[in-house]
Amino acid sequence: SAGGDVTNFKVYMAEGTGGVFSLVYTTASASLTGYTATGLTPGQIYRFKVSAVNYNGEGPESSITSIYA
Repeated sequence: SAGGDVTNFKVYMAEGTGGVFSLVYTTASASLTGYTATGLTPGQIYRFKVSAVNYNGEGPESSITSIYA
């Protein structure tokens, strides 16, 4: 594959429907595919997106998923 195998993932989170995304987690390896957000406000909507990283750098970001806490 171009750029080699995935080495890890980056997780971005934004609060609300218009909040700015910020990097909240970088996995230690490609085999770690879970993330648990903490300190969220019950009933608030949060948006998430992820990207994969390989030795060429960060790839395109995923589509956005919205989840209510």
